[in-house]
Amino acid sequence: MSVLVIPSVNNEWAIQCLESFGHSFSIEPLIVNNTVKNYGVAGAWNLGVDKVLSEKHDWLIICSESVRFGVHGQADLLRAMSEASDDTLVLEADNDLGWHLICFRREVFEHVGYFDELFFPAYYEDNDFSYRYQQAYKDRIDSYPLWPKIKVDCELLGKAQGLNHVSTIDFVELERQYEMKWGGVSPNETFTVPYNNPMLTWRYVQRRHVL
Repeated sequence: MSVLVIPSVNNEWAIQCLESFGHSFSIEPLIVNNTVKNYGVAGAWNLGVDKVLSEKHDWLIICSESVRFGVHGQADLLRAMSEASDDTLVLEADNDLGWHLICFRREVFEHVGYFDELFFPAYYEDNDFSYRYQQAYKDRIDSYPLWPKIKVDCELLGKAQGLNHVSTIDFVELERQYEMKWGGVSPNETFTVPYNNPMLTWRYVQRRHVL
């Protein structure tokens, strides 16, 4: 089994995304409605991580509510996960979607930890996790990209209607927080542990919402 987590600020878009994906007995969907309680992006993803870890699911699929799957989209994704070698820990959709559609094996969260909810409500949580992933698996990463990309029949519609809060996000402050944590902004980080504190490891994060 796998978990498909869709953070949402527009429930209609999230439902349309899920409907385009279709039903699957091997995928458990989780729509996180951020208009009811604002978990932020990292917090919403972490609800999926909680589920994957506690219920021992194989994969966490992170999906933006702006993604629309084509008729072969679900099959493409399921095939990619089932055919992935044991040492393939992350799969990213190769449609210029980036983190709008990305899959992680449970092992990644067991080793790297959760997403950092310090970066709230959105942005830089993906940079942070990617950098921590590099630190955690530096003995097995010898080239870029960090993980393989897969062909998935899907497209990105753009920003969901209702993302008015994006204009209020303090990008300067988020960048400052990232630079404080890693000694530079991606890809120019200089610290190998958070805040250059030898007492901390790459697993160190802040969580605002814990079940």
